[in-house]
Amino acid sequence: MKITAIMATCGRHYCSERSLSLFLEQNYQDKHLLIYQNSEVQQRLSECIDPSLVTLVNNSMDMNTHQPYISLGAIYNDAIKHLPVDTDIVTFWDDDDLFFDDHLSEGIRGLIRGGKTAYKPASSYFRTQAGMTKERNTFEPSIFVKASHIFKYGFHRTTTDQHLKWLEPLLADSDIYVDEDGKSTLIYNWSDEVLLYKTSGHSYKPDHFDEYRSLSYDHGDRIIAPIPVFNTL
Repeated sequence: MKITAIMATCGRHYCSERSLSLFLEQNYQDKHLLIYQNSEVQQRLSECIDPSLVTLVNNSMDMNTHQPYISLGAIYNDAIKHLPVDTDIVTFWDDDDLFFDDHLSEGIRGLIRGGKTAYKPASSYFRTQAGMTKERNTFEPSIFVKASHIFKYGFHRTTTDQHLKWLEPLLADSDIYVDEDGKSTLIYNWSDEVLLYKTSGHSYKPDHFDEYRSLSYDHGDRIIAPIPVFNTL
């Protein structure tokens, strides 16, 4: 099964390079990374990147309104239009989170084992400046879901609850396999060597999208290339 990881980012150059590197280190073979870069300042992929593994799309304009994006949900609704046509499974590769090298392979195994439309392990890691703990899993990037389901429902045109449009039908139908013994391979990252602005931390403030964009800019050399990540995890 082919899995495509979707990474929506906005000029966060360091995060993009680290996330790209973590993706390339995944031990699952039939994989693809879609980087949907929505800053007005365009980036490009390093020439060393195999285009069969990674697609970079630069687009700062909502394809529905033809105006600059005002929500993450609108970004995701446009991003899925660029999924490889042979994508079977979708997961989310948030640029500020961290992933062990067996994240994709464990997800695919869990999806097959559960026999449902989606899968997630019961727990993931949660990292703050105080340290890292294993927590009950409520993190969308830990979920693996059939692409057909994502295409059917899409995303709410909001910033903090965009995933609920496809997630709530799974919960209502008990169609997500939550594996109590599933390996935890995601680190939901709230501690970093660079200051990050996480939209998920402001669910009480639905109009904070402009703050997220303005406080997250880091355009680097505008060439997204792999970097060493052995000290990251």
